[in-house]
Amino acid sequence: MNGRDDGDDDKKQPEQDVAASTHSDTTTNVPPHPDANDGNKVKAAAEPQKPDSPESIAAETLQRVRVTEIAMVVLTAVIAFSGLATVVVYWRQLDVMQDTLNEIRISGVDTHHLSAAAGNQVNETRRLAEQTTSLANYGKASAETAQRLEKWENRTALQAGIVCEPQLALTEAPPVGKTLQIAIGIDNPYSRPASDVTVNGAAVVIDSGLTPDFSHNMRTVITGVSVPRTETLRIPKALEFVHFRTGRKIGPVTADLFDAIKSGRSRLFAYGEVIYTDAAGCHRQEFCDTFDASVKIGSPPVPNGAWMPCTMHRNETDCRKSR
Repeated sequence: MNGRDDGDDDKKQPEQDVAASTHSDTTTNVPPHPDANDGNKVKAAAEPQKPDSPESIAAETLQRVRVTEIAMVVLTAVIAFSGLATVVVYWRQLDVMQDTLNEIRISGVDTHHLSAAAGNQVNETRRLAEQTTSLANYGKASAETAQRLEKWENRTALQAGIVCEPQLALTEAPPVGKTLQIAIGIDNPYSRPASDVTVNGAAVVIDSGLTPDFSHNMRTVITGVSVPRTETLRIPKALEFVHFRTGRKIGPVTADLFDAIKSGRSRLFAYGEVIYTDAAGCHRQEFCDTFDASVKIGSPPVPNGAWMPCTMHRNETDCRKSR
């Protein structure tokens, strides 16, 4: 079968070649058939183009202007709408801002009112606290006053005084050879008795310009006695003068000692304390007197000297009896 097919192919090849050659000759030598449209195209190309008339040009230009104007009107309308929308938005924002500002202003006013009210409340509270404190202080003072009144109704107050023996006077003959001694008198001017009375004291000679140490050189003069109401307890020769540094007794007055007292180079002090008990409790009364050589007497006045109360060591306090 393959041999037959090959022979058929060989026979067909010359035929195809002849047909192809015939077709080639036909295409080259036969002109194409004319088309009816081609004639119209040729005729149109051969005819000259007529120029546009002024009316057509004007109409066309007017048409273009109208289109442009319409476009401009539309664009203007769009811009105007956008501007109006922007104005509306800004106006709404302005309203919101105005509302916010009003709220802030109202809040500020409210805050100011609250602050003022708080300040007023603080001032009122302070005023009430001050009034309460004043009332408390008044109540305390009233209670203390009532306590003092009750205390004074049930107590006494002893008073101490001193007398120098022999009497010391600069205008008289000096007591040379005599020993200066101090007598103490305890007076009870009140209507309540004082019991368990103790007297401690000292009499010292001190250099001018110095102050005694009131806690030293004191000795007990008397103890465990009572002073009835409106009576006086006298203690003669209670104290004898000693030197403030050594504590030794001065002894009889010498001319040098008298001159030192008269000139103020030496000073005399008699001081002490009275401790006693009454219906209101235990009390301590200090006393102090000094000889002042500058005191003048007579007419014309001349320095004579006198015993004067000290400006110190004269306090009265409640106490617990220790002696």
